[in-house]
Amino acid sequence: MTAPGTTTTPTASAVRVRPFLGETTWSYLNRLADAHHLTASRLLTALGIDHPAVPRAGLTREIHLSAGAKWAVATLCGLTDTQLSKTLPAWRSGEGPHQQGNRSALFQTPAHLPAAACARCAARYQPGSRITAYGTYLGLLCRKHGQWTLGRQTINGTPVNADYADLHAAPEIPAALRHLRRDRRLYSSYWHFASVPAVNCAYAAVTYWWLEHRDHDAVWRDRAQRLTPARGDSDLWAVAAREPVTLPETIRVAAIIQRYQTILRPLRYRSGEEHPGWERRLAKAEAALRRDVIAALDRPWLTPASMARLDLLERSYQPLFQRKCTNALHKGLPQIRPLELSALGLGSPPARNAVTRIWSAYSHIHDPCHSDDLPLRPRDT
Repeated sequence: MTAPGTTTTPTASAVRVRPFLGETTWSYLNRLADAHHLTASRLLTALGIDHPAVPRAGLTREIHLSAGAKWAVATLCGLTDTQLSKTLPAWRSGEGPHQQGNRSALFQTPAHLPAAACARCAARYQPGSRITAYGTYLGLLCRKHGQWTLGRQTINGTPVNADYADLHAAPEIPAALRHLRRDRRLYSSYWHFASVPAVNCAYAAVTYWWLEHRDHDAVWRDRAQRLTPARGDSDLWAVAAREPVTLPETIRVAAIIQRYQTILRPLRYRSGEEHPGWERRLAKAEAALRRDVIAALDRPWLTPASMARLDLLERSYQPLFQRKCTNALHKGLPQIRPLELSALGLGSPPARNAVTRIWSAYSHIHDPCHSDDLPLRPRDT
């Protein structure tokens, strides 16, 4: 490595730091700097990379490197561009590494909200380090260590000191994934279930039901109680851990939607044109799907009338974690905001726009999108 303050050609370091799958480039640079007993800012300076001041947001920010900066970092860590592109999503943007390129870096708010990776998985890569990675809905579950990443949440603006939910007391949560068929055409090595429409649709539907019925649903109350750590606040965890609490129902509904989509897909078009009886067939399938969902979940509050508000087959739900914010309250705020639990019903009834808030919990930068395409209809109350 070069000495700080110089711009000579860097050399491969004897210290090797492996990137974590889906890790932010800024998180990786921080770990690379820690391994060399430097700050990330000083490491960039040592590599001759011009960069602005490090933002206060720290690991929730992302850094974008120029071609010359990528070459310097790749040379130092001893990894190829292909290896880094496979593991660091932000590395893929822009030009590839080039020795003669300009060495510069810019900080940006990431398009997808990163969260802390499983602490036990991170320890295997670099003991004592904190890894921040881009999250997908089912990627928040670490099946190996039985943990669910909860993400950044607040109560009346105060950060919640709960990064993970231990799932060992609720084995039905990780076991639920066995019921979801993986379509390998729809996900890459990292974005596992990010583009599965059935999961997106089921997530929105079950979230809506959770907001309406979580207080008196015995299954969800029991599951939340088992996830609450010793001496923990059960009311807080019932809201903070809503994602793992509702995962079994989400997967069950997604599997049913997926089954109907598989049946209907080849029937929609004939000789390149839409089948003349498609609308009638779709309406019949939607009615049958609703009956199957009611039977599968077996909840007293889930009735045909409550199901009538949802179009589980007709609507095109954009992928989770790839959606612009639709909440009017977030327009004009060009930064990531933690999820405020009081808006989801902690200590009071859920806010009218709670569905939109929860839909955009981890997923994206809250910037103006000028769209009113809500994932579900607003609450009546």
